[in-house]
Amino acid sequence: MAVFSRLHPLLLAAPLIASLAAPAAVAQGERGLSKPSDRAAPRAQGKAEEKAPPKEPVTRAQVLDELFRKLAAASDADEAKGLASAIERVFLRSGSDTADLLMGRALQAVHRNNAELAEDLIDRIVALEPDWAEAYYRRATLRAMREDGSGAVEDLARTLKLEPRHFAAMTGLGFTLLKLERKAQALRVLKQSLTLNPQLEATKKAVERLELDLDGRSL
Repeated sequence: MAVFSRLHPLLLAAPLIASLAAPAAVAQGERGLSKPSDRAAPRAQGKAEEKAPPKEPVTRAQVLDELFRKLAAASDADEAKGLASAIERVFLRSGSDTADLLMGRALQAVHRNNAELAEDLIDRIVALEPDWAEAYYRRATLRAMREDGSGAVEDLARTLKLEPRHFAAMTGLGFTLLKLERKAQALRVLKQSLTLNPQLEATKKAVERLELDLDGRSL
């Protein structure tokens, strides 16, 4: 997933003026005429000044800021889905080739319905990259699958501490809290996830049901 790029400045080529033979240049100087090299220097200098300054590479934070800005303003579910997928691809890059390789193997294990192997691999990733939010989120989903609600909540909370805008973790935490009958907390978390991704239909419906269930009380 190549989401970052370095922008290179456009180099403007200055025209080159062939120098005249030394005797002719001397003769021109004696007649009070400026040398061709003297006339070319200001033009060459002017061209050099016109070169655009090198631009800084786009950072991960800048990419995420732009994607989240667009996601919050998305007008339909398809647009939001594409932006959410782009954000997920950014989250899935740890900065460590080893951790990324292990994560790829863990995801393959999930697809092969080998959740135990996937969780073992992610345990290794967490030990290797303890500040990678996505590793905790992926482990939380595996813990939720095997009915480890408290373990899932712990990992989801850790995910959000490292990446507060991880709306998938926020949604997962909300539904996990709902399953644990912690409805007031679930409502608060799910409503927050909708501020990041307003097109989450299942989350919208859950919020509506919770608000009715809690009698519309302000939390």
